Amino acid sequence: MIEVKGCWNADWPTAMRSQLADDYMAASGLTHGLYLLGWFDSDAWESGAGRSECRGGRESALRQLEKMASELSIDGRRVSAYVMDTALRAR
Repeated sequence: MIEVKGCWNADWPTAMRSQLADDYMAASGLTHGLYLLGWFDSDAWESGAGRSECRGGRESALRQLEKMASELSIDGRRVSAYVMDTALRAR
């Protein structure tokens, strides 16, 4: 099971627990899940695109999610976290 969020999503800090582990994995009986956070922070991001900025930094987000994944990986359940750098780069 994979749950994907963009860094502008206000729920990204809590959705690993509330959606991936407690909802989707529990309901399906799956024991392995991946929480993938797309980190789109970029100077090339258009302001006013309907998304708030990615806050706190990619490395900080990864540490936070890895800690939560470790806490959720109990009783045969395995949750992993990955933060993908998807920022636009100027040429």
